[in-house]
Amino acid sequence: MKQIITDVDGYSNFIINLEDLDIDIRIKYILYSVIDALINKVSENIWKKYFSDNKKYITLEELAEIYKIKNWYNNDGLPGVFFERFVYNILVIKEYKDLNSFILDCLNRLDISKGNDFDVILWGTEKGSWLSDFSLNSNLDIIDETDYIFMNNQPCNFKDTLIKFYHSNKKYNGFEKADLFVKLKNSSRWFGVDIKLNIEDFSAKNKTILPIRIALKTNNIIRLQKQLFDLRLEPNTFIFPKDNDYGELSMRYYRYMLLLLENIARNNKYKINKELYEFDTELTLFFLENKKESLFKILDFFERDILSKGVQVPERKIIENTCNTFLLNRYDCSCLKIIDEDNIVSVG
Repeated sequence: MKQIITDVDGYSNFIINLEDLDIDIRIKYILYSVIDALINKVSENIWKKYFSDNKKYITLEELAEIYKIKNWYNNDGLPGVFFERFVYNILVIKEYKDLNSFILDCLNRLDISKGNDFDVILWGTEKGSWLSDFSLNSNLDIIDETDYIFMNNQPCNFKDTLIKFYHSNKKYNGFEKADLFVKLKNSSRWFGVDIKLNIEDFSAKNKTILPIRIALKTNNIIRLQKQLFDLRLEPNTFIFPKDNDYGELSMRYYRYMLLLLENIARNNKYKINKELYEFDTELTLFFLENKKESLFKILDFFERDILSKGVQVPERKIIENTCNTFLLNRYDCSCLKIIDEDNIVSVG
C-alpha cells in the first residue's frame, strides 16, 4: 500500500506507508529519537552558512549534506547527544516501564516526599539555550517559582539557578553536566540525572549533585555477569540490559541512520551501502523515497503511527526558524488513546 504526500510547495512523492512496515514498535521509538536528536544537532550557524530555507522544512537530503560537511560519522560526541535525547523521549512517551520505575524508585529514596508520578526536564546538550527567550520556553513551564535544588547542602531556587548557569556559562561541582532534571509530582525538590554511554565514564565527584545515573552499557565483566546492579554497590544507577533490549537496539539504529545519511550524501540511490542490507529493506526504501520530505513531516508520520498502536505521545513544540524541537507538558490527554496509566509521567 502506498499513499501520496504533497509538500507545501506542491511537490508530490509516493511513499511506503509506515503502518505497512513490519517493524518492531521499539525500533520506531528509536528512529523517532534519532531523527529528533539529529535535527536538534543542526545549529543556527550551520544552517545559515549552507542553506536558505526555513529550517522547519529541513529534509533528509539536506541533513545528509550536513552529515558530510560536518563529518558526523567521526564525531565521537554525537552518539552521546542522541542517547540523551533517546532516554528523555522514552521517559516522556512512557513506553519503557523498567526505566520509568527506576526513576520513581530513585526519587522515592532520595526525597522525603513519596509519589507515583514525576516531572522531567531535558537539559543536556541544550544547556538552557531556551532560557534566553521565555516566550519560547515551554520546556520550563512546569518549574514552579518555589521549586528548589540542593547545592552545597543548601536549597537553591531551581529556576534562578538554571538561568544563572545558562547566562554565566560557569561550572559548579558538576551541576552543569546534568542531562535531565526530575522531581516527584507532589514535591518541590529537583534532582539532576547524569547519562553516559558507559557506566565507567561517570565521575565520582558528580554523584552528590547528580545522584541519578543512567548508562547504556558497561565494560566491566563483573557487572556484565550480574546484568542488574546491586543497589548497595551501585545506588540509583540504571544500565540498559543486553539481550536485544532498547539500549542495544538504540545504538544499532543510530548507526543505521548514519549509514543512511552517508548513502544519501553519495547521491546514488540505486547503489545502497552494503551495510544497510543488515536492516529492513522496506524501511530503507521508505527513507530513500522520502529524502526530499520535511523531517518534521516524517516525525509526524512516526507520531501518528505510534498513536495508532495506542501509545501516548506528547505534543511536539517547534521553535520557529530553528530546528529546536521537543516534547512538552500540557498536552490534551482526551485526544489520545491511553492503554496503560501506570507510572504516569508529566512531560517537560
